[in-house]
Amino acid sequence: MSIPVFRPSIKRKEMDAVLSCLVSDRIGPGDLTKKLNHAAAGYVNCESAIAFRENQRALSCALLALEIEPGSSVIVTPLAPAYYIDALVSLDITPLYCDVEENGCVISPDRVEKLIGYNPKAIIVSTTLGFVPDLKTLSDMGIPMIEDISQGFGANTGEDKAGSYGLYTLVSLEHDSLITAGGGCLLLCRGRKEKTAVTMVLEHLDSETLLLPDMNSALGIQQIEYLEKHIQKRKEIAQVYSRAAAKTVHKMFTQQGEAENIYYSFPVLLNTGMKEVIKYAARKGVETFPAFENSAITRFQVEETPCPSAQSMVLRCLLFPLYPLLGRKNIEFVVKVLSTLP
Repeated sequence: MSIPVFRPSIKRKEMDAVLSCLVSDRIGPGDLTKKLNHAAAGYVNCESAIAFRENQRALSCALLALEIEPGSSVIVTPLAPAYYIDALVSLDITPLYCDVEENGCVISPDRVEKLIGYNPKAIIVSTTLGFVPDLKTLSDMGIPMIEDISQGFGANTGEDKAGSYGLYTLVSLEHDSLITAGGGCLLLCRGRKEKTAVTMVLEHLDSETLLLPDMNSALGIQQIEYLEKHIQKRKEIAQVYSRAAAKTVHKMFTQQGEAENIYYSFPVLLNTGMKEVIKYAARKGVETFPAFENSAITRFQVEETPCPSAQSMVLRCLLFPLYPLLGRKNIEFVVKVLSTLP
């Protein structure tokens, strides 16, 4: 059996919490969902959080709360999840593509600055693959910011936690996210003003069908409880992997500045063909996954705004298995594959 790229870090205690919820009188949005919201908001030091059933609904709610008018533009990177574009287009908002850092995967402040003349109404900034962009510089530009820390929940700038700069912050709870609730997405509100704006948006929607049920929230609460322990375990595995990958011709991402990244997975920047490496790892029993297989650049036409760095990442960046429940034998197995990549 191959070692999968992603595996949720779910233990017996998390499953017991879900089972306890199943035998209760209510499994829809209730007290456990409120508890999850409180735990997530407290972790990032935001005013409040709201757990949605799906990512796109959470992002759409943030865009509506910012009162972005149809026909306006919002800055995103081509490496952003494709659902960003679905959410923008559904609200008649134009994505304004901004390239990432050279040999990096996070948005470039210098390139954002060149787009200010297009009068963007907001910017969506992600901790892509767990790496932290220059959040302070981006925040100081004065463009309303939505952060997405789905792959960097627990990362920091050296002074503040990622997720505390945006007016709104997204935390995906899908199976391949850092924390999972079996699906869904948290929308964090920085202050009371943002909380009020989201509340007003929800008044016009059917919140019962939009919000995350208690059954899923029970799992999410346990995930946050163990987050710091899991972050440390990911870091330890990444250190071992890095020494192995350093023996090859391939490269790895490095976090810039004083920020501290999270090891969402283990990305390798290939200097040889991706298909060749994927086949080699598969023969050895290790699954891999192109890091940006489901990104905007792979689903939509973005040629109008040249983004060479993002295009390079699509062609070169491959993810290897890295998660807390990987186990010592599997870690050693992946190390052998990493150290002998063609």
